[in-house]
Amino acid sequence: MLSLRHFTFLQVLFLAIIYAPALLGFLGAIAFSEIGEFFMTAHLWQFLAFGFLLYLSALVLPFVVLLWVILIKRFMDRSIFGNSVRPGTYPKWSRMYLRIWCMERLEMLVLRLLGVLFRSTPLTAYVLRRLGASVGRNLHCAQDVALSGPLELLSIENDVTIQTGACIQVSRWVGEELIVGPVTLENGCKIGMRAAVSGHVIVGRNAWITPLTPILGNVGANEMWEGAPARLAVRFTGLKRTAHHCRSTCPVWFLEILNILMQIFLDLFTVLVPTAAVTWFVATFIPVRETALASVYFKITPLLEIVGQIGLYAFITTWVTLVLVLLLGCLFIRSTPASPGLYPTHGLKTALLLYRLKKMNQIQRLWTWTIFGQYLRALAGLHFTRVGGSECDVMHNLVPELASAHAQVFWAHGCFTNMLDEEAGHLKIRQLDMPANFFSSNNCVAGSGYFPTNFLLGVSTPGSDIRFRRQMPDALTHRSADYGGRKSPNKICRR
Repeated sequence: MLSLRHFTFLQVLFLAIIYAPALLGFLGAIAFSEIGEFFMTAHLWQFLAFGFLLYLSALVLPFVVLLWVILIKRFMDRSIFGNSVRPGTYPKWSRMYLRIWCMERLEMLVLRLLGVLFRSTPLTAYVLRRLGASVGRNLHCAQDVALSGPLELLSIENDVTIQTGACIQVSRWVGEELIVGPVTLENGCKIGMRAAVSGHVIVGRNAWITPLTPILGNVGANEMWEGAPARLAVRFTGLKRTAHHCRSTCPVWFLEILNILMQIFLDLFTVLVPTAAVTWFVATFIPVRETALASVYFKITPLLEIVGQIGLYAFITTWVTLVLVLLLGCLFIRSTPASPGLYPTHGLKTALLLYRLKKMNQIQRLWTWTIFGQYLRALAGLHFTRVGGSECDVMHNLVPELASAHAQVFWAHGCFTNMLDEEAGHLKIRQLDMPANFFSSNNCVAGSGYFPTNFLLGVSTPGSDIRFRRQMPDALTHRSADYGGRKSPNKICRR
């Protein structure tokens, strides 16, 4: 056991070691480069070249950090902690708790960097293997899956699907004790959106854990579990013809190379080029006209004037760039619509769809419930019967062109939609219609389909039109609505 003061000191020391290379590199770049002179004298093509070099450096960064993390973990294994992590129950402030905390920080650093820059399941599987997990073939793992605990105790077999927001907890707290146990996901199992799997659990072959279902015990093969607390709903057999229909003829490595190249190309033209153009254009308004003055600008100009001009420059550049990039992103999403149906897991159409999904999530996180955010959603393709007539916060994984929101619709912060149902072999895209007075609460999962009016989907509750069907109007009412209140032809004939 360690004292609280000693434990906190070791945590701070460990964080300093992790981030020391990044801090030293940043200070070195400031000390040995003339950044101010460059920004005040460079031409547009120089801004573009500088931005391109920065972007290439950022693409390499996750793998450099991965190498740094592997070196730290090996040093920890051999010099500090000795043996690897073993399943068991450990008290708070123990040496094993400190080790697990350090490992989680390392794993989180690599996975977050990778998720920000790339959307590629083979790359995710590669990084998980390097971090200690056992990963089989054809893993489909969403970007924002929460992995808690040492990955050495995580075993993932072939054709496993882990959807958006799912949580795999190798370690968890029970009171003042940390429980660490292995997690095994067998062939073909599917962990649904926002579902959770705890330690000491085996999820059987072809099992299906539905959204928002916590699993604390073993799950048998071909079983579907749902609810909270989790319960066995039914045994089922998946259809193989769907996977055969969506099978791609090209090798996976070739399709993933095309996927990464496409992401790089789109990032360059939707983010890098407008950012460099705005930065160059705004820099022309700084009161420095000649290169001779630019070299000594920071020496002869008063400090308050420098701070004011640079602050104004940063403020204008940031906001203009942000709005321009978001508008271009919305126009890109609108100009590349998807249609409902089945898509193979690997392929350019699927890669483009997932890239659009990532862009839409970023736009929603930035502008959330604001009226400008609603206009951006409408520009991206979301159908509003009345823009501004609803209050919409962040709905993750929204495919805008296949969704519609009527008046007085409310989205609470952090709700999800399962319009895009991901599996290891294929993806299913379906429509979502939210009628008047539709209310989605925090952390709920609104599945696809046509929901009824005056509908409340509670906090942390899954829902779809399979369970909550919209009532069909009778034919007479439907005709009257179609004719805007006028007499229908059938009524006229009867008279």
